[in-house]
Amino acid sequence: MMKMTGKAFGKKLFGAKYERLPRTLLIDIIVFWGLYIAGFQVQVAASVRVLMINVFTAGVMWQALSSGDNAEELKHMLMLPHQNREFVFSYVAVLGAYAVLTKTGLLLAVLLAVSELYNEVISGRM
Repeated sequence: MMKMTGKAFGKKLFGAKYERLPRTLLIDIIVFWGLYIAGFQVQVAASVRVLMINVFTAGVMWQALSSGDNAEELKHMLMLPHQNREFVFSYVAVLGAYAVLTKTGLLLAVLLAVSELYNEVISGRM
């Protein structure tokens, strides 16, 4: 049951054949390489990076949860027989994956390209 609900939510958020995901990841890679090749570097403290990523992801999830489109979808899904725990877990898991892969991915690409974090990870100093 959980796999079925997860697929239903995934198709709703990522598209019927998950077509949004490859396009978004390609854009993230292009943005990363564009900024990385430009050589623009900024020092960003690790705590600020973590705070930015967490607050941004939470904001995206909050926006998705409060949208009228998702409220209508949930209203219809809640009419089906299901187990509450599995339903909520699959919805939150898919929504979290959506937020991280499609929205926060761009922020991560920018942060990795312009901060010293990418160089630290590559050189093994982290």
